[in-house]
Amino acid sequence: MLAFEGRFELGSYLLVFNVLVLDIVDGLVARLTKTGNEFGKHFDSITDFLGSSVVVSFFIYIALKNENIYIAIACAFLFLLVGVVREIQQRLENISHKGYFVGFPRNAAAILIVAFFNTTLYDLSPYILIPYLALLCFCQLSHIPYVGNDKKILLEHPRMKFYLLAALVYLAVNSYFGFFWNVILTYMCCFLLTPYFVTPREVWDGIKEQQSRLKA
Repeated sequence: MLAFEGRFELGSYLLVFNVLVLDIVDGLVARLTKTGNEFGKHFDSITDFLGSSVVVSFFIYIALKNENIYIAIACAFLFLLVGVVREIQQRLENISHKGYFVGFPRNAAAILIVAFFNTTLYDLSPYILIPYLALLCFCQLSHIPYVGNDKKILLEHPRMKFYLLAALVYLAVNSYFGFFWNVILTYMCCFLLTPYFVTPREVWDGIKEQQSRLKA
């Protein structure tokens, strides 16, 4: 609603808070209190789809409609369609690995999209979004393993501790100087590459084995 009213950046802040903070807290609370169940799992998935795929599609349309209405509709529809396909894919395949997301998380993709619209990259050329969006859509539908918010992996992996500390320092310093969105974009792009630096080989092999069983 705020984005439609012309308060795009404020709407972006609220979206990031909802997607990044509340979603993580919700999962942590469920695990700590051991209150997670099958209903909660599916309910979380649906709300994640609405907040990260449906809402962000409107952000894409609003940001691009003054540049080219047809490209705006196409890009918004593509992002929404990928969200729908990912939801169906997860339910049908049920490929998973404890502590990891299989495929780039929808909420992370949502943050990358919204952050892009609030950085100087968008000012340079709005059409940079097209290859950028295509990459995010591909990663969402892939079986690439991304580190989740599992405490054991986040705190015990030596390289992950360094990455998290560096990210927090980088975020604090640059936010002080008014570069919040550039930091978020950089941080999430780094997360996009983490499977190739952080994810152990056995996780990759486990997911490939599940894919092979599905094809058999």
